[in-house]
Amino acid sequence: MTYSFAPVADGRLQARPSTLSAAYSQISRFKDPIMAMPHFVQDWFSEREQFDRTIEPMYNAIAEDLRQTKSEHLFNKKKELFRQDLKDRNVFQNVTFGQNFTAAFLNPTSYVPIFRALKAGTILGGATNFSLTAGAVAAAEEIPRALVYDNYDPREGAFYVASNAVFGFGFGGVVKGAQVAITNGFETSHRALNLHAQSIREQEIFIKKEQDLPRLSKKVRNQFVNDSDTKLRAEAMANHGQAMGKQKKLEAALRGNVAGFNPNPKAIETMQREIAGLLNTRDKINTELAARRLDKGLSKIDNPYSLAKSFYDTIDFMPTPMKTILRRTAKKTDSRKFKNALNNFHRTALLIANDSSLLYSGAQFGLTLPASVAIKNNLRKADLYSFEKGITTLWQKHYDMKETMFFPETRHKMSGQGVGLDDWIDALNIRRIAGDINNLTTEESAAIELIEKYFKRMEQEGLDSGVLGSTAFLGMRVVAKETEIDLAQVKLQTVLAKDLPSSAKALADREDQIKYWQDRVKGLQEEFGELSTNLEYLKNATFKTSGPSEPFFMREFNSEAIAKDELGPKIFRKTLLEHVKNNPNGFEYNKKSGLWEPKDFSNKPAAQSAYVEAIIRGITSEPDGTTGVTRDSVHYPSRNLTIPNKDILPFINTGVRDIIRKYNIKIGSKIDFANQFGNKTFKEVADEVTDDLITNGMSVKEANALRKNLTILYRRVTATSISDPTSLTNRSVQFLKEFTSLNYLGSAGPTALGDIPKIIMEQGFRNSVKGLVSIFDNPEFNKQFYQVREIYGEALELSLGFVQRQILEESGSTIGSKFWDNVKHGGFLLNGLGPMTVGLKGLSGVLSVHRFVETSIRVSNGSASKFDLEYLARHGIDVITAKEIAKAPVQRTKGKAKGLIISNLEEWGNSGISLETQIKFKAAVNQSVNNTILSSSPATRFTYADGSIFLPVNQATKMFPLFKEDPEFPGYVRLESGVMTLPFQFYNWSMSAATNILHTAAQGQIKNRYGGFAAMLGIGYLMAKIRTPEYVWDELTNEQKFLAAIERSGISSVYGDVAMNSIRAVTQAGFNDPNNDPLNLAFYGKDGYSEAATTILGSGVSTIKDFSDGVIDVYSGEYGSALKEFYLMLPYSELFWLKEDSRAMINNVARSIDSD
Repeated sequence: MTYSFAPVADGRLQARPSTLSAAYSQISRFKDPIMAMPHFVQDWFSEREQFDRTIEPMYNAIAEDLRQTKSEHLFNKKKELFRQDLKDRNVFQNVTFGQNFTAAFLNPTSYVPIFRALKAGTILGGATNFSLTAGAVAAAEEIPRALVYDNYDPREGAFYVASNAVFGFGFGGVVKGAQVAITNGFETSHRALNLHAQSIREQEIFIKKEQDLPRLSKKVRNQFVNDSDTKLRAEAMANHGQAMGKQKKLEAALRGNVAGFNPNPKAIETMQREIAGLLNTRDKINTELAARRLDKGLSKIDNPYSLAKSFYDTIDFMPTPMKTILRRTAKKTDSRKFKNALNNFHRTALLIANDSSLLYSGAQFGLTLPASVAIKNNLRKADLYSFEKGITTLWQKHYDMKETMFFPETRHKMSGQGVGLDDWIDALNIRRIAGDINNLTTEESAAIELIEKYFKRMEQEGLDSGVLGSTAFLGMRVVAKETEIDLAQVKLQTVLAKDLPSSAKALADREDQIKYWQDRVKGLQEEFGELSTNLEYLKNATFKTSGPSEPFFMREFNSEAIAKDELGPKIFRKTLLEHVKNNPNGFEYNKKSGLWEPKDFSNKPAAQSAYVEAIIRGITSEPDGTTGVTRDSVHYPSRNLTIPNKDILPFINTGVRDIIRKYNIKIGSKIDFANQFGNKTFKEVADEVTDDLITNGMSVKEANALRKNLTILYRRVTATSISDPTSLTNRSVQFLKEFTSLNYLGSAGPTALGDIPKIIMEQGFRNSVKGLVSIFDNPEFNKQFYQVREIYGEALELSLGFVQRQILEESGSTIGSKFWDNVKHGGFLLNGLGPMTVGLKGLSGVLSVHRFVETSIRVSNGSASKFDLEYLARHGIDVITAKEIAKAPVQRTKGKAKGLIISNLEEWGNSGISLETQIKFKAAVNQSVNNTILSSSPATRFTYADGSIFLPVNQATKMFPLFKEDPEFPGYVRLESGVMTLPFQFYNWSMSAATNILHTAAQGQIKNRYGGFAAMLGIGYLMAKIRTPEYVWDELTNEQKFLAAIERSGISSVYGDVAMNSIRAVTQAGFNDPNNDPLNLAFYGKDGYSEAATTILGSGVSTIKDFSDGVIDVYSGEYGSALKEFYLMLPYSELFWLKEDSRAMINNVARSIDSD
């Protein structure tokens, strides 16, 4: 660490105070006297106490004041204030101007005059506002100092106020000038958006244009075709003036004040027609002018779906796949076709994974998008909760238990009544599949009916979207694939027909394009063969079962049960063989064509056995065991196996809730994708948009790079980021992360308080408080609080068991053990994270409902600001939708916290509010909650957080010939391992904060930035104190506590986490002396290279090391130390309300063991 030095009076050198010291002294200068005021007030009303009033020489300057002090507490407080004041003065005397200036940016009060300067209209206004505000703030700081410090010098205070005002004038001019320069420096498209997105009327015209609705008839537009803008503006003003003049004349005539005008009915009607005609012409002209402005603006906007520009773009060094795609913008010199191709790629990415967290350029104009696949899939949780609530209620009625959704299974275990919920519903499902539905109780019949209804809907939406195989959809795809093959061949021939370029780069690009189109033709031909084969199979395959068709149930084979059976009685194999004998139409693999081809196995025992063997291999090779007739599968023998579920019940997963949850995430997301993109698969969509880019001039290399990021987004949305979550490595890593989380997250509940400032940022302080009061005070508002789960699909962490996603990196893999799921669920209940998350999401949800309706009302009455319009557009609500929402039947709270809106969404349909508007509203609320109570989404997680790294195929195969191109990521070799996710384990919240706090604030999309950031800092201090051992906290300097507060606040998001962990690792490795380090944050733990490595590699690796240390201690005979290591690794051992006592207990036991 490098230090600067400052001279002292006797000529010696002392270490110059750090910039952070200056920042802390600036804050303490006004904080300390304010915090001390209550002590002074208390002293005024106290009796004089008897205590030792000895005054040390250093306090002579305030000796008289100390003697007059009544209480010992204030006596000591005054000395503490005096010492801190001396320390602050010493800091100010010895820091440089640059340090003091830099430190001011860490002082919250510095931003008040900056904010006032930015609000000004001119540079002079900015300088004046800054000067006056800086002086006022300084004066406000001096008042408590004058009251608290007995040795206060008024001349010093006056100088401080004056110097702030004088310096503020100059700096305010610089701040406002910089703002003007930056604003003027935005690219043309961004300026155009700001210039042309002001009017609600203009946005309506734009939206109608986008929807291909007539803005103005050709006749009306042709009426003005030869008129200039200037002429039209003058004519509009003239018409308006004439109309207003006639209106006044008419009103005066009706009062009898106009000579020569007879206000008879005919004259009045004629005058009213003239006024209406003038106003009508004025409105037509204004509409034409608005349309012309939009036309001009649109022509300048090359990248409507790119990210809206902000200074954050220049400092964001941890990109996400979404940001990487949206930041690739077209240049002015690019062709219109290329721009359209790139815009389509941007739009595709947003339609897959947009989470409304960031403003894209077109949203500044009113351009909105449908809810993304990610949002639609998230809304499915509401249906899932309704199903689980219905099933749980029936189960409780069946066993005469109290009906509640508040930990029902825990209550059941405590009561011992009946069987558990899963056992009950799974047994009913088995009877449903087997057709054994006689002799059922009323609740059992209702439960089976509920299961049947849910699965029927699942089946129908799967068939309607084409995700579940059907001959109709496959037939259409076969025809479409033939057309695609012809088109790809034409494009290949086009490239081949071009003259050879002269430059080496152009020649290399040509070779890449030739290879690309050759691979495309070959790939399309293979897909055509596979689709044709699958279509033929579906036409010929039949169920040979007696009675009615088997009820639909998504089949998931139990690979472990099958593997165990293969080592024993081989019942599964025998059952399949019997089925093939009775259903001989199957498939045989053709090595020459590389395809499965139809085969009749009648009277061919050897072929039948081989076919069964292929089926079993196909099942056991599926990563998650999920099967069913899905159109994008190539494992035909296992996927299209027509054996009834009832014949293989011991070898499939019959868990209803487990299957439904997996269906909603994995199959449900594919259905949502198909519905979003015209029943196409992801591969077809990705091929289409990539082809378009390459056809219109983008290099194959760059197009593949963009496609890579698009594929990452899709895999995240469909919970397939890890290709094989059931592999031993990935299961082990997932268990390690979950085991570690139950230990490391003992204080996670209090850390959820860090989401409160984000609620304040989004909803404002006043509404946040009113919402909290109304939840407890207003029954109707409280009802809406619970509807956040049933209608908007949020606040379900405790009900559906995924609380950990707020903090932990999640890749879609799970351990799959009910016992372990209960352990995790219990851990996040006991550490408080579950209840805190549910409560805060509920509060955020009801406040979001209020904000969306309130903002829509402002749109309707014409008072909405540009910020309001952008907020709605970002969440998918255009001004036409907003006006419909404004008509919805809502009510407002009364009483102490009056004025908050209750949506009454269940009544909207009966009041004429369209289903489309209701869906948009639900999606907007859902995403608002997710962007407030943070957990990373597919769009906010960093590119390499999924456990995969990508190597360019040309380079990788040269170094490692055995590497092959990944078919899902053309142009790349993909290396995957769950081990690579370990460093990101606890980065979920901070990754989201980088986008939802820092980037969103930089785009100007946060309602209450300053109040929110101040609250974040305060809660960060509280969390730092909770998370730091008391004996360590007491030894920290004020600087270190301040830094710890910043780290825990989340203000610095993932950047702060990475920086702080890097500093810790460097210190632990011995490259930095913590005793002389002004950045020494808190408790470093043990030293050594291995400790430094675990700091970087994550808590999971740290757990392995702790276990290893314990084993070494056992072999070394240090049993007490080993006991302590093992105990502190256990789940629940670090619960915030238990850890101090448990640590004291285990330390005593360890000492006792070691002393024997």
